[in-house]
Amino acid sequence: MNFEELDKLSKSTLLGLLKEAVVKNGSSPLLTSSKQPATNQVAQLLEADKLKLARELHDDLCPHLTCLEMGLHAIQNDASMTEVQRSEKIGNLLKVVQNALLKTRTMIAGVDLPHIEEVGLPQAISSWLNLMNSVLPVELKSVVSHDDIALRSATAGVHIYRIAQESIQNAIKHSAASLVEVRLEVQGEDLLLTVQDNGKGKVEGGHLVGGTGCGVSNMRFRSQLLHAQLSFCENTPQGVKVICRIPSVIVHAN
Repeated sequence: MNFEELDKLSKSTLLGLLKEAVVKNGSSPLLTSSKQPATNQVAQLLEADKLKLARELHDDLCPHLTCLEMGLHAIQNDASMTEVQRSEKIGNLLKVVQNALLKTRTMIAGVDLPHIEEVGLPQAISSWLNLMNSVLPVELKSVVSHDDIALRSATAGVHIYRIAQESIQNAIKHSAASLVEVRLEVQGEDLLLTVQDNGKGKVEGGHLVGGTGCGVSNMRFRSQLLHAQLSFCENTPQGVKVICRIPSVIVHAN
């Protein structure tokens, strides 16, 4: 069972399969072997449920909470901020909280966000950058080769969005970057995602220094599901550049 299969299952579906395994003492379509004892099936289903929930919490809530934390620190530490500016920042942070609540409710309902099919990948990334720009003292901008990019699957779009989101979050939180640029380039049927910053991050031997946490691991996991090439290199004059080439994912681009 891989993450793409888990993406298609709601929590209620997983729990239903769990109950079925307990009651019937039989096999489950999620498991690779139909001869495993019911106790092993229960353990695997619980582990699958826990893995899916953990990734959803990390992908959906952590970026919003990080944005909220950094925005509040900016308000607290900027003595030159006027009352009007402070009020505006707090209003923007309330939007972050409201968005996080929406994602929590959606997560409970078992629906995956963002709706890439409805708004498109470039717009989904642009909306996230605009939200971050409204509350953080960081310049975030996007450059796209095509405004309308049709992907072969919505699931692929979500994976690409999450890789971009994680790269942005790492640049802001861990590298102290003041400028982050996201590029989407269509190259035939391939899509090239590049996230570059001017922070303090370093790359040694093609590996991000200190990049052993859940965030980078999550990026690598998603890139493997996409059969994509994920690489890290140093940006010029400083910072880190994350490059992800996703093959055979473009249907058409305008």
